[in-house]
Amino acid sequence: MMVTKREKEKAREEDEHLRQLSTKKRKSVTFLGDAKSKLAEVRAAKQGKHDTLADLSEQVNRVAAVNQTAKQHEIDHLDIVVEELSREIERMSPTESPGQIEDPGLLSTKGLLKRQTKAGTSKQKGGKKGLLSFNGLLPDFLHRSIKALKWEKLLLSEARVKLDLVEMFYAVKFHP
Repeated sequence: MMVTKREKEKAREEDEHLRQLSTKKRKSVTFLGDAKSKLAEVRAAKQGKHDTLADLSEQVNRVAAVNQTAKQHEIDHLDIVVEELSREIERMSPTESPGQIEDPGLLSTKGLLKRQTKAGTSKQKGGKKGLLSFNGLLPDFLHRSIKALKWEKLLLSEARVKLDLVEMFYAVKFHP
């Protein structure tokens, strides 16, 4: 059993070839492992960005809903104030006396008594007495009426309705 030189050389070449294949496969496996870990990192980053985007989208939807609700509430609130003011202006006229106000709940009884006492003792322009006497410019009449009904703060701060708008409304409603 003697191994010839040629067989030894052939065996060495085969061993060398197998070592090279083994090294290539090892590098390939290492490369695949690295590629899998990088892919996992990229997927995790992508998922994180996707989650962040979903959260931001949800927040935008919530803010939009809140803004829409606030707008609707503001519009509803202003509509209510306008309706109440319209009803009160329809009930008032320049010739009415204070006893003809239909909704006494709008005035406090203490303030009403004081005003009636003052109105009864002092004469105003033209000899008229009363809380809503009207001699002069329309804005003066409206200003006194609004003050008497304690709506001044409501109109100036909460509803932001200016007296000019009330004047225009009154002019259109009663003096077409």
